[in-house]
Amino acid sequence: MMTYVIITGAYNEERYIECTIQSVLKQTCLPVEWIFVNDNSTDNTESIICQFVKKYPWIKLINKRFSSNEFGPHAVHNFNYGIENLSSSAYNFIIKLDADLSIDRVDYFEFQLKEFSKNAKLGISSGITYYYLNNKKVLAYHPWWQTTGALKMYRKECLADIGGLSPILGWDGLDTYKAMYRGWETRTFYELQVNHLGKGKDIKRKDNNNFYYEQGISYSRRGYSLAFIILKLFKYLIRNDREKAISFFLGFWNARKCSKYVTKNEQRFIRNFQIKRVFLKKRYE
Repeated sequence: MMTYVIITGAYNEERYIECTIQSVLKQTCLPVEWIFVNDNSTDNTESIICQFVKKYPWIKLINKRFSSNEFGPHAVHNFNYGIENLSSSAYNFIIKLDADLSIDRVDYFEFQLKEFSKNAKLGISSGITYYYLNNKKVLAYHPWWQTTGALKMYRKECLADIGGLSPILGWDGLDTYKAMYRGWETRTFYELQVNHLGKGKDIKRKDNNNFYYEQGISYSRRGYSLAFIILKLFKYLIRNDREKAISFFLGFWNARKCSKYVTKNEQRFIRNFQIKRVFLKKRYE
């Protein structure tokens, strides 16, 4: 029997978290355990979760205090903290699920479990998110081999094989590269759509130069090549985002001597894959 657990980090999600919980409760296949890591919330997030903890014994709450709430790394710290506090080890898959989602299909998890059962090499999967901007539905499209950080499903063996998640901005791209390097397959199922209710908050957090500086640091520590960085800079400049381009490059350049989150072989794989994406775009998009 294929079973799964869910880890959800939550910081001030009183507006959406009940919707997320209800979306999971409606699923045709329920988790054996669901850990909520309350990341120092100052609103009613904790009390809302507690209502469901009292009703469902497989839903658990852990309060984490004094979090830095960094953009990117904190998500991994919360995920790891949740794993450490799982009471069950009898599961095949582990899901990182954000606290501001509304899942469209009631067979969202069952669908993926069936796909995993058909393909022993499938290591990471996800659905795809969308959001509404000016009352218009916007699909957060990305290539089929990438997976969505807000709602990832990991095969237990794959997560162990890649050494867990790296606490860095962009962890949700790095895990995919590490898995592919080790021979695992990764897949987004476009038919599994999920409403990212809090996307506006996510967009707002990214709308500052400091985010792009941190992104540059992340690209450096993830082993990206200078050629790839230059291509990224051109994209920013084409959009007339000169200040963001400068912040991004300074972050990359200043971090060039910092320790990497990848091995030399992983770095080589990532750079070769990026070259293939540029010259074989149709195959990798």
